[in-house]
Amino acid sequence: SRLWKSETVARLERIRSFSNVRWTYVTPPFNLEFDDPATGEYIIGGEDCFTNDKGESHISYKDFASAMLDCAEGDYARRRVSVVGKLFTGGKYHG
Repeated sequence: SRLWKSETVARLERIRSFSNVRWTYVTPPFNLEFDDPATGEYIIGGEDCFTNDKGESHISYKDFASAMLDCAEGDYARRRVSVVGKLFTGGKYHG
């Protein structure tokens, strides 16, 4: 909804206003699948949501957790990034 989006934008702008905080804002894809296995295959992109080469916006929880750790340990300080899985492995994709 628009209200949720405006609140999210406001929170992100507030985070960006702190110069003394190291933060990374990781945005998940449209479909997060709890039961899907980890593939180790995901794409960390820019601020805008995007899809993989097959037009899918999907990732397993396990791969999303790995991507979040990569973002925390990598060169993503003071940035918002989006993440999608490279491969769709099954599960309950509703794309």
